[in-house]
Amino acid sequence: MNLPKVSVVTVNFRQPDVTCDMLETLAVCGYPNLEVIVVDNGSLSDESSRWKYYYSDVVHIRSEENLGFAGGTNLGIKAATGEFILMLNNDTYVSSGFLEPMVQLMNQYAHVGIISPRIVFSEPKDTIQYAGAFIGQPILGRGTKIGHMELDKGQYNDVRDTELPHGACMLVRKELFELIGLLPEFYFMYFEEHDFAVQARKLGYGIMFCGESSIRHRQSVSMGVGNPRKTYYLHRNRIVFYQRMLSRGAFLAFYAYYLCVGVPLNIFRFLKAGRIDHVRAMGRAIWWNFHRMLGLPNPQ
Repeated sequence: MNLPKVSVVTVNFRQPDVTCDMLETLAVCGYPNLEVIVVDNGSLSDESSRWKYYYSDVVHIRSEENLGFAGGTNLGIKAATGEFILMLNNDTYVSSGFLEPMVQLMNQYAHVGIISPRIVFSEPKDTIQYAGAFIGQPILGRGTKIGHMELDKGQYNDVRDTELPHGACMLVRKELFELIGLLPEFYFMYFEEHDFAVQARKLGYGIMFCGESSIRHRQSVSMGVGNPRKTYYLHRNRIVFYQRMLSRGAFLAFYAYYLCVGVPLNIFRFLKAGRIDHVRAMGRAIWWNFHRMLGLPNPQ
């Protein structure tokens, strides 16, 4: 079968060994028409020779500054020449044949714009991270994650529509970037893929979950588990996302619930764990949004 060209875009942020592990698995995935683009995002040294060990034709893009996940990925998207673009985290492992089921779905359904596979944590082993997701209850700021933390027993090896893809691995029609634009860089990291998916759905494109394909994910290798910077961006960008997505009235209801219920609950949880640094990070996120919504310069 004559398979269309797929451009894989991955961002490396000072984790060359992790990126090499991913490229090693990608090199034996078996897809015959693959372009691999590695964006070195604010790295301390040029690692291009290491990437070429696994992919002799790898396209290496170096940014002297850290542009975040969105900005780094956008550099790769601009350079991509494939019909489809696979946004793939550098902290993932892929398997032989993982790409074909998603490409075949794209070829079968012209209205589908984005597909994510079943994503399984590396640790704890065989535990599902993603099997589809929905915005859920936006006023409560809570999405619905299908299969999250369940043991993978093949119960989600199906194919179906979903509402939100997963940024660790998502196959996108290149035409969507021409219609919508690139990933919104004001997020820096987290929520940019959800925002992009919402814009795609507004244009009539579908989002699909493909459980016939799976990858493994070492979650939060770049940021680190329990990193307060992650807490900062998750809280900051949750507010931005829901303000962009909801009507004014619905956003005010969400914001009131977030400030009156969500924030106190998170403060209690962080203090109970002895993580005052996370409380400070959440406070900075709220303060940043106050400045943004009042039209004031963003605090550093």
